[in-house]
This record gives sequence, C-alpha cells and structure tokens, in this order.
Amino acid sequence: MLIAVTGLGARTGVTTTAVALAAGWPGPETPIVLEADPSGGWLAGLAGGHPSLGLASLATAATHTSTPSGAEQLAAHTQLLPIGVPVLAAPSGTDHIRTVLTSPMAPPARTRRHQPHEVVVIADTGKADPVSAVMPILSGADVLVVLVRADLADAGLARQRLHEIAEWCPRRAVVLIGAHTDEEFAASLAVPILGRLPLDSRGAAAILGGTRLSHRRGTLPGAARAVATALCTHLRPDDTKAAERAPCTYTTALRRTHPGRTSAAAPTPAIYSLASSRARFLREHPPVLQHDPNSPESDAIELEVTRPSAVAEPASRWGGASDPVAPTPPRLSAPFAPLAAEPAPVPHLTLRLFGPLRVMWEPKPTGEQASTPPIEITAQLQRRSQEVLALLAIHPEGVNRTQLIEALWGRRGTVRPANAICTTLARLRTAVAEATDGAVGQLLITGSGRYRLNPAAVSIEDYTEYTELVAQRRRTTDPDEHCATSTRLIELAATGLLAADLDADWLDAVRTCVRNEAITAVGALAEQIVAHDPRATAHLLEMALAIDPHNEDVFRDLMKLQARHGQIHAIDSTLEILTRRLKELDEEPSSETLALVSALHQRAS
Repeated sequence: MLIAVTGLGARTGVTTTAVALAAGWPGPETPIVLEADPSGGWLAGLAGGHPSLGLASLATAATHTSTPSGAEQLAAHTQLLPIGVPVLAAPSGTDHIRTVLTSPMAPPARTRRHQPHEVVVIADTGKADPVSAVMPILSGADVLVVLVRADLADAGLARQRLHEIAEWCPRRAVVLIGAHTDEEFAASLAVPILGRLPLDSRGAAAILGGTRLSHRRGTLPGAARAVATALCTHLRPDDTKAAERAPCTYTTALRRTHPGRTSAAAPTPAIYSLASSRARFLREHPPVLQHDPNSPESDAIELEVTRPSAVAEPASRWGGASDPVAPTPPRLSAPFAPLAAEPAPVPHLTLRLFGPLRVMWEPKPTGEQASTPPIEITAQLQRRSQEVLALLAIHPEGVNRTQLIEALWGRRGTVRPANAICTTLARLRTAVAEATDGAVGQLLITGSGRYRLNPAAVSIEDYTEYTELVAQRRRTTDPDEHCATSTRLIELAATGLLAADLDADWLDAVRTCVRNEAITAVGALAEQIVAHDPRATAHLLEMALAIDPHNEDVFRDLMKLQARHGQIHAIDSTLEILTRRLKELDEEPSSETLALVSALHQRAS
C-alpha cells in the first residue's frame, strides 16, 4: 500500500506529517516512511545514521543486481527513527536525490496474491509540483494526502490547485493544517476534508525526537492517529479484520536487521465507523478501472490494488497479464495515457505592451462564423492584475517569489507575502475567467518555484517581436538585414512608451533599456543612410525624439543635418523645442548645444 503526502505550498510540514501518520498507523501493516522530497532529506541525521543508507543504497543495489527487491533487501536499507518508525532516508543533496529518484529499479518479487498485512509505505514527497521527479509516486499512490495551511494559502488559489492535483491522482484526500482552521475556508475548497492537524510544535518535537507521545485530543500525535485511522479505514479491504496482526515478512526482516529495537507506535485504537465519509470519498474521487478482459465484470470497486513500493516507476509498469502466479487485479489507468480525441484549441489572450497596455481576447468562432473579432478586456482587470500581466509578459521565463514581491510591493515587501501573492493571482484568474466567460484555460504556470504566463493561453504580440529584433540585429552581419531589422525595431519602439498607463518602479529600468536600444539602432542606421538619403535620416531622428524626447544628442544631430542642407531657420526652432522639453525636467540646454547653434549660424553667414 502506498500513501503519498504532499503540501500545497511551502512550510506545510510534509515530513513531520508523514512520520506522525506512520507512528499512529492503526492497521496490521508495518508502516515505512519513504523520504522522497526532491529538495533533499534530513531524517537520516535524525535517526543518527548515514544519508547514503536508504534510497541511495537501495538504488545502487538495484542497479547492480537483477534479483527483484524483497523484504530482506528492503529492511537492509532502512533506519529506525527515535520513535521506532523505519525510514528509507533520502540523500541531503538536491542533485543526488533527483538522480536517485529517477534511477530504474527492479520490481519486487510477486510469489502470491496481495497480503493485507504486508507493508504500508508513507512517502514524503515535499511540495506539490507537476514537474517534480516524484510524479510517478504521486500518480501511482493508493491515496494522495494533500496538506493545506489556511493561514498561508488563498482559498480560491487552493481550490484551483486541488483541481489540478486531481488530474495527477484522483484519489486525493485533503488534510487542513491548523487547529482553528476557518470553517469558511474549508467550505470554500469545495472538496471533502479527511481531517485536521494542529500546529503543535511540542507534539512535533515528541514525534521526531522519540519522547513519550500524548494522544490527547488537540495534540498532533492524537490528531495524526485519527487521520491515519481514517486512511486505514478507507484503504483496507472490507474483509480484513482490524484486530489481526499477523507478523509480515518485512517485520521479521526488520527485527533481524535492527535487533533490540521495536516500534514505539501506540496500541491499536478502536476503528470508528466512517461509512458516510467513505461513500463521499468514493463519489468525489471515483477510480477509473481497467479490467482484465478474461475476468467477469463486477460492480464492486476494489480499492486495495497491488502496487510496487519502488520509487522511480509508475504503477502501470509492473504486473500484468503475463504474471504466472496470480491473476492481474484491476488497475488504475495510466495517468498520462493519450486522449482519444484532440482537445479543442484553447482561446488566446493577446497582450500588447507598447503604448497603453491592452489585453485582447480572441473568442472561439461559433456557428458559421469563420472568425470572431478580438475583444478588449483590459478595463475589466484591476490595476494590480494589469501590472502582473505586464511583469510576466516582459519576463517570459518567469519570476520567482522574491522578484514578484519586490516588483509589486517594493523592497519593503508586505506583511504576509504568501497570502498577498495568492490573493493577487486569484483575483487575476477570476477577472480573466469572468471577462472571457471561463473560456481561457490555465492562465499561469507556477511550477519549479517560478510564476510565468502559460504560452498555450497567452501570447505577447509586440514585445516578443521586439526582443527577437534586438537579438537578430546584434548577430546579423548582412548590411541589408541589419538596416531592415533596425528600421522595424525603431518603428516598434516609437509606437509608445512601454505599458504607458502603468506607474510601477520596476518598469523604469525596462523602459530605459528599450529606449537605449532604439536610440542605438537610430545612430547605427543614420550613419548608413545620411550620405545618400538625408530626408530619411531626418525622419529617423524625429522618430528617435518620439522615443526619447529629452535626448540632447539627438537634437544636436538633427541641427547638424538641418545646417548641412541649408535649413538654418529650422535650427532655432529645434533649439526652442529642446529648451521647452528640458524645462519639463527643470534643466536647460547645455553649453555644448548652445555653442553648436552659434557655430552653425556663423558658418552659414
């Protein structure tokens, strides 16, 4: 039996919860904690052992032998925590554990049908992430326990994340962290709540330190025991008696490997009835079964499915019709199986950044319409939502949490940054969903610790072209291509200030880069055409002044060009325009500019 524990966000106590569930497990199975957090492990140090003994040593042994891993081999790689719970510890290094988690392992030997008193593996998988190395564990678990902290999560965002997690593993169970969790928050998640765990630092210390556990109501050990009992009731076959404790193969091997140490888990509690909760759990998370074509059809749903305990392979890899010992039980369909039909194209949002920010929605054509004109929805978004869209559009590779907080709230940050980010992103999603009648799918991608726009749903029309033009102009050696690229880059930058209607400090640096890049292109292009096309050069300089209206160097170049073609009267007009614009900055024309004007007049006379 495999139970995966994951957190909806950071600081949800996934490792502590996994150990607490193992310590309070009431069933006849022997619980093992599998430390599979991609960010690294630390339970080996808690057990007083070595981090290389556990997943790393098991993976190494599996790659050097073709013998399937059994109870004796598994017990040889476990360590006992102070509380007496066995653990397959993970390496502390991030790169090392990722290598271990993706290493192929031989499936366990299957010499008989599934035994209800064997082993329950409780996997600590860290923060929920669709691109995590532990995705085979998440998608192949008998149940995925999702931890949610109400004080660190937005209800709307949490509800959407739970919906996404249901696509990885439909057999999820939600556990709220916090003894006094708001009932309104729990109701707004719109999913069944399996249980609640308090923020009990003393109880956590007792579980991890191996001191005497208090199973009183309101403590972490007592609450974890209740959650473990609920899980056990849901997952154990109906014909299994809770009081049975036949020694399993792994328990015998564990006693040989660790003599003199026994588990300090609490006595078996009375199993209270969860019939109504079980029925609701099955209604909310119906398993999709694929039956053996040779077996008769049955209306009964069997939740106890034989699964391997190795960490690197999905459940669909092991077992099958070729098993000579036992018939193949119903198995969950592969989580990444291709769909029978291609999904409908996702409607796109188009962002235009030069000039005032514009958010355009391109609805899907209906009926006999060949195309539907785009609809602008910018006004339906709050100013903060517009700023988030602009920020993520300018950084298509994404921004991390620190960068997002600093951009939106400055270096001083905000009181509760996690809540602020969740609320801001939830409002953005809600506003876009309302403006597009729910037609736009996943707007944001929040995996790997970064926030970015989903390219399948959002396209950036002009700024993407601008960045491509900059890269092309820098690498080309063809004069004609360089001229064409520079011309288009200048035209694009001259259409307006980047996100002109937004007043954000982080935009200043980006606007300066855009302006400098455009002025550089103007200078390079002017040198190429000034000798044979002065009229085009003058037009080019005027476009440069539209991009950077206070650039005194461009004004001086324009004056020189006017004097070269005998337009002496235009020099004074240009100086007047420069004086007026610099006055906006409380500045005056430099002595160099005034000397140039005087020299040009003297030369003409």
